Amino acid sequence: FTGRLCSENIDDCNPKPCHHGVCKDGIAMFTCECELGWQGQICNQQYNECISDPCQNGGRCLDLVNNYQCICQPGTS
Repeated sequence: FTGRLCSENIDDCNPKPCHHGVCKDGIAMFTCECELGWQGQICNQQYNECISDPCQNGGRCLDLVNNYQCICQPGTS
């Protein structure tokens, strides 16, 4: 808190701490609501969609932002 009577809540979202999300101000704290594909306390970690190993038949998973792409073995699609 700040002000002459310590009654004004400080905006903990200024400057903007959330990299890829929306900041929600609290009392002496903030929380970030992350955009799809991002995670972490300040939304600065990309979620790895390849963690579940979604590609079949030996395909290699390429992690993208909020998506993934399978790179297929020759002769498969």
